[in-house]
Amino acid sequence: MSDTIEPSRRTADHLPRAAPWKPVWLGLSTISVLVVLISTLMTPVILGTFPEDRSSTLRNYFEVDNEGNLPAWWNSFMLLSAATLLFYAAALWKWAGRKRWWRWSGLGLMFAAMSLDEATRLHERLARLYRILLGEAPLEHYTWLMLGVPVAVGAVVFLLAMVYGMPRLPRNLLIAGLAVFFSGAVGVEALQVLTMDYIGGQYSWPHFALWHIEELLEKLGSSLLVAAAVAALHDGMTGGHNRAEA
Repeated sequence: MSDTIEPSRRTADHLPRAAPWKPVWLGLSTISVLVVLISTLMTPVILGTFPEDRSSTLRNYFEVDNEGNLPAWWNSFMLLSAATLLFYAAALWKWAGRKRWWRWSGLGLMFAAMSLDEATRLHERLARLYRILLGEAPLEHYTWLMLGVPVAVGAVVFLLAMVYGMPRLPRNLLIAGLAVFFSGAVGVEALQVLTMDYIGGQYSWPHFALWHIEELLEKLGSSLLVAAAVAALHDGMTGGHNRAEA
Protein backbone atom coordinates (compact mmCIF):
# COMPACT_ATOMS: atom_id res chain seq x y z
CA MET A 1 0.00 0.00 0.00
CA SER A 2 2.89 2.42 0.73
CA ASP A 3 3.89 2.34 -2.97
CA THR A 4 0.53 3.84 -3.96
CA ILE A 5 0.89 7.10 -2.02
CA GLU A 6 0.10 10.06 -4.24
CA PRO A 7 3.20 12.09 -5.27
CA SER A 8 1.76 15.31 -3.87
CA ARG A 9 1.06 13.63 -0.57
CA ARG A 10 4.52 12.07 -0.47
CA THR A 11 6.04 15.50 -1.10
CA ALA A 12 3.95 17.02 1.68
CA ASP A 13 5.04 14.35 4.16
CA HIS A 14 8.72 15.09 3.49
CA LEU A 15 8.41 18.85 3.94
CA PRO A 16 8.43 20.65 7.31
CA ARG A 17 4.91 21.06 8.68
CA ALA A 18 5.39 24.79 9.08
CA ALA A 19 6.45 27.01 6.20
CA PRO A 20 10.10 28.05 6.74
CA TRP A 21 9.34 31.74 6.37
CA LYS A 22 10.86 32.88 9.66
CA PRO A 23 14.53 32.15 8.87
CA VAL A 24 14.05 33.66 5.40
CA TRP A 25 12.56 36.82 6.88
CA LEU A 26 15.19 37.01 9.62
CA GLY A 27 18.06 36.65 7.15
CA LEU A 28 16.71 39.20 4.67
CA SER A 29 15.80 41.65 7.42
CA THR A 30 19.26 41.40 8.96
CA ILE A 31 20.92 42.17 5.62
CA SER A 32 18.47 45.04 5.06
CA VAL A 33 19.30 46.58 8.45
CA LEU A 34 23.02 46.30 7.67
CA VAL A 35 22.55 47.95 4.25
CA VAL A 36 20.72 50.90 5.83
CA LEU A 37 23.16 51.06 8.76
CA ILE A 38 26.16 51.33 6.39
CA SER A 39 24.39 54.15 4.54
CA THR A 40 23.56 55.89 7.83
CA LEU A 41 27.14 55.76 9.09
CA MET A 42 28.76 56.55 5.74
CA THR A 43 28.24 60.31 5.77
CA PRO A 44 28.80 61.41 9.39
CA VAL A 45 31.19 58.68 10.59
CA ILE A 46 33.09 57.05 7.73
CA LEU A 47 33.45 60.12 5.50
CA GLY A 48 32.92 62.83 8.12
CA THR A 49 30.89 65.02 5.78
CA PHE A 50 27.40 66.55 5.68
CA PRO A 51 24.17 65.45 3.93
CA GLU A 52 24.50 68.07 1.19
CA ASP A 53 27.96 66.82 0.18
CA ARG A 54 27.38 64.15 -2.47
CA SER A 55 30.79 64.32 -4.08
CA SER A 56 32.00 60.97 -2.70
CA THR A 57 31.71 57.98 -5.05
CA LEU A 58 31.73 55.69 -2.02
CA ARG A 59 28.76 57.47 -0.51
CA ASN A 60 26.85 57.45 -3.79
CA TYR A 61 27.32 53.69 -4.04
CA PHE A 62 26.06 52.92 -0.51
CA GLU A 63 23.58 55.79 -0.02
CA VAL A 64 20.01 54.52 0.30
CA ASP A 65 18.61 57.72 -1.21
CA ASN A 66 20.51 57.24 -4.48
CA GLU A 67 19.56 55.14 -7.48
CA GLY A 68 21.39 52.47 -9.44
CA ASN A 69 23.51 51.41 -6.46
CA LEU A 70 23.78 48.62 -3.87
CA PRO A 71 20.72 49.48 -1.69
CA ALA A 72 18.51 49.89 -4.77
CA TRP A 73 19.73 46.56 -6.15
CA TRP A 74 19.08 44.81 -2.83
CA ASN A 75 15.48 45.95 -2.59
CA SER A 76 14.84 45.19 -6.25
CA PHE A 77 16.34 41.72 -5.74
CA MET A 78 14.01 40.95 -2.83
CA LEU A 79 10.92 42.09 -4.73
CA LEU A 80 11.89 40.08 -7.80
CA SER A 81 12.53 37.04 -5.59
CA ALA A 82 9.04 37.38 -4.12
CA ALA A 83 7.59 37.61 -7.64
CA THR A 84 9.47 34.52 -8.83
CA LEU A 85 8.38 32.43 -5.84
CA LEU A 86 4.76 33.48 -6.33
CA PHE A 87 4.85 32.50 -10.02
CA TYR A 88 6.16 29.09 -8.93
CA ALA A 89 3.42 28.80 -6.30
CA ALA A 90 0.81 29.64 -8.95
CA ALA A 91 2.18 26.89 -11.21
CA LEU A 92 1.99 24.35 -8.38
CA TRP A 93 -1.57 25.35 -7.52
CA LYS A 94 -2.63 25.08 -11.15
CA TRP A 95 -0.90 21.69 -11.54
CA ALA A 96 -2.77 20.44 -8.47
CA GLY A 97 -6.09 21.68 -9.85
CA ARG A 98 -6.63 24.11 -6.98
CA LYS A 99 -8.81 27.17 -7.38
CA ARG A 100 -7.52 30.74 -7.31
CA TRP A 101 -4.06 29.79 -8.62
CA TRP A 102 -4.12 32.83 -10.90
CA ARG A 103 -4.19 35.13 -7.90
CA TRP A 104 -0.61 34.21 -7.02
CA SER A 105 0.34 35.11 -10.60
CA GLY A 106 -1.37 38.49 -10.23
CA LEU A 107 0.60 39.22 -7.08
CA GLY A 108 3.77 38.03 -8.80
CA LEU A 109 3.20 40.55 -11.59
CA MET A 110 2.62 43.26 -9.01
CA PHE A 111 5.89 42.55 -7.21
CA ALA A 112 7.77 42.27 -10.51
CA ALA A 113 6.51 45.76 -11.36
CA MET A 114 7.60 47.00 -7.93
CA SER A 115 11.05 45.48 -8.55
CA LEU A 116 11.25 47.29 -11.89
CA ASP A 117 10.24 50.54 -10.22
CA GLU A 118 12.89 50.11 -7.53
CA ALA A 119 15.63 49.40 -10.07
CA THR A 120 14.69 52.18 -12.49
CA ARG A 121 13.06 54.75 -10.14
CA LEU A 122 9.95 54.71 -12.31
CA HIS A 123 7.90 56.41 -9.59
CA GLU A 124 10.11 59.48 -9.72
CA ARG A 125 9.27 59.86 -13.38
CA LEU A 126 5.66 60.31 -12.29
CA ALA A 127 6.54 63.95 -11.61
CA ARG A 128 7.02 64.60 -15.32
CA LEU A 129 3.79 62.73 -16.13
CA TYR A 130 1.92 64.80 -13.55
CA ARG A 131 3.17 68.06 -15.11
CA ILE A 132 2.16 66.88 -18.58
CA LEU A 133 -1.33 65.93 -17.43
CA LEU A 134 -2.11 68.50 -14.76
CA GLY A 135 0.55 71.20 -14.80
CA GLU A 136 2.76 72.20 -11.89
CA ALA A 137 2.05 70.47 -8.57
CA PRO A 138 1.88 72.25 -5.20
CA LEU A 139 4.60 69.95 -3.79
CA GLU A 140 7.64 71.19 -5.66
CA HIS A 141 10.19 68.55 -4.60
CA TYR A 142 7.79 65.62 -4.32
CA THR A 143 5.45 65.95 -7.26
CA TRP A 144 5.44 62.18 -7.69
CA LEU A 145 3.48 61.83 -4.43
CA MET A 146 0.47 63.43 -6.10
CA LEU A 147 0.24 60.33 -8.30
CA GLY A 148 2.14 58.00 -5.98
CA VAL A 149 -0.48 58.04 -3.24
CA PRO A 150 -3.31 56.87 -5.55
CA VAL A 151 -0.97 54.22 -6.98
CA ALA A 152 -0.18 52.98 -3.45
CA VAL A 153 -3.89 52.87 -2.56
CA GLY A 154 -4.60 50.97 -5.77
CA ALA A 155 -1.83 48.48 -4.97
CA VAL A 156 -3.28 47.82 -1.53
CA VAL A 157 -6.79 47.36 -2.93
CA PHE A 158 -5.41 44.98 -5.56
CA LEU A 159 -3.56 43.00 -2.89
CA LEU A 160 -6.66 42.64 -0.74
CA ALA A 161 -8.66 41.46 -3.76
CA MET A 162 -5.99 38.91 -4.68
CA VAL A 163 -5.53 37.42 -1.20
CA TYR A 164 -9.22 37.08 -0.37
CA GLY A 165 -9.87 33.44 0.49
CA MET A 166 -6.20 32.48 0.31
CA PRO A 167 -4.32 30.55 3.06
CA ARG A 168 -4.05 32.56 6.26
CA LEU A 169 -0.28 32.66 6.76
CA PRO A 170 0.82 33.98 3.34
CA ARG A 171 -2.19 36.30 3.29
CA ASN A 172 -1.27 37.90 6.64
CA LEU A 173 2.40 38.18 5.70
CA LEU A 174 1.52 39.81 2.38
CA ILE A 175 -0.73 42.38 4.05
CA ALA A 176 1.88 43.11 6.71
CA GLY A 177 4.62 43.40 4.09
CA LEU A 178 2.78 45.92 1.94
CA ALA A 179 1.68 47.88 5.02
CA VAL A 180 5.30 48.24 6.18
CA PHE A 181 6.58 48.94 2.64
CA PHE A 182 4.10 51.73 1.89
CA SER A 183 4.36 53.22 5.38
CA GLY A 184 7.91 54.07 4.32
CA ALA A 185 7.48 54.66 0.59
CA VAL A 186 4.45 56.92 1.01
CA GLY A 187 3.96 57.62 4.73
CA VAL A 188 7.46 58.75 5.69
CA GLU A 189 7.92 60.37 2.29
CA ALA A 190 4.82 62.47 2.91
CA LEU A 191 6.12 63.33 6.38
CA GLN A 192 9.30 64.65 4.80
CA VAL A 193 7.24 66.91 2.56
CA LEU A 194 5.15 68.25 5.44
CA THR A 195 8.11 68.92 7.71
CA MET A 196 10.77 70.05 5.21
CA ASP A 197 10.35 73.74 5.98
CA TYR A 198 10.62 73.07 9.71
CA ILE A 199 13.63 70.73 9.84
CA GLY A 200 16.20 72.69 7.88
CA GLY A 201 15.48 71.72 4.29
CA GLN A 202 16.10 68.76 2.05
CA TYR A 203 19.69 68.13 3.16
CA SER A 204 19.37 68.70 6.90
CA TRP A 205 20.27 66.00 9.43
CA PRO A 206 16.59 65.43 10.43
CA HIS A 207 15.73 64.94 6.77
CA PHE A 208 18.74 62.62 6.45
CA ALA A 209 17.32 60.53 9.32
CA LEU A 210 13.85 60.45 7.79
CA TRP A 211 14.97 59.16 4.41
CA HIS A 212 16.90 56.35 6.13
CA ILE A 213 13.80 55.43 8.14
CA GLU A 214 11.82 55.45 4.90
CA GLU A 215 14.28 53.12 3.16
CA LEU A 216 14.52 50.80 6.16
CA LEU A 217 10.74 50.38 6.23
CA GLU A 218 10.68 49.68 2.48
CA LYS A 219 13.34 46.98 2.81
CA LEU A 220 11.75 45.38 5.87
CA GLY A 221 8.46 45.35 3.98
CA SER A 222 10.13 43.68 1.02
CA SER A 223 11.62 41.01 3.29
CA LEU A 224 8.11 40.25 4.60
CA LEU A 225 6.85 39.93 1.03
CA VAL A 226 9.55 37.34 0.28
CA ALA A 227 8.60 35.49 3.47
CA ALA A 228 4.97 35.54 2.34
CA ALA A 229 5.96 34.11 -1.04
CA VAL A 230 7.89 31.32 0.74
CA ALA A 231 4.75 30.52 2.76
CA ALA A 232 2.65 30.50 -0.43
CA LEU A 233 5.14 28.22 -2.17
CA HIS A 234 5.19 25.86 0.82
CA ASP A 235 1.39 25.67 0.72
CA GLY A 236 1.56 24.88 -2.99
CA MET A 237 4.16 22.16 -2.47
CA THR A 238 2.20 20.51 0.34
CA GLY A 239 -1.10 20.79 -1.50
CA GLY A 240 -2.57 22.46 1.56
CA HIS A 241 -2.06 19.32 3.68
CA ASN A 242 0.18 21.00 6.25
CA ARG A 243 -1.64 23.74 8.07
CA ALA A 244 0.76 24.63 10.88
CA GLU A 245 1.06 28.40 10.84
CA ALA A 246 4.22 28.90 12.91
